[in-house]
Amino acid sequence: MGKSIVIHIRDMCCSRCIEAVIQELKFLGLKIHNVKLGEAVIEESKKVSTTDIEKSLNKRGFQLAMNKKEQLIELIKTSIWELIQHIPNDEIAIYNISELL
Repeated sequence: MGKSIVIHIRDMCCSRCIEAVIQELKFLGLKIHNVKLGEAVIEESKKVSTTDIEKSLNKRGFQLAMNKKEQLIELIKTSIWELIQHIPNDEIAIYNISELL
């Protein structure tokens, strides 16, 4: 078994995004360990480059978060999104997102 690597992905917001990322990574022939909002854990490949992954994901409207700042921003966005998803619609107005941060 090869080395697992984490790729950080920008602009994912729902389960359809997760499915789209899985489809693209499978199409590239990559072994996928896990995909969740904002990241995928895959097995390192000598045949598929980061550029190949980036081009494939770009076709679906996603981008790779290449530096720590982009990764942190994406983590914050994903955390807020996941939090909001668990708030009932009739209670969203009572929450102050800046307080949640």
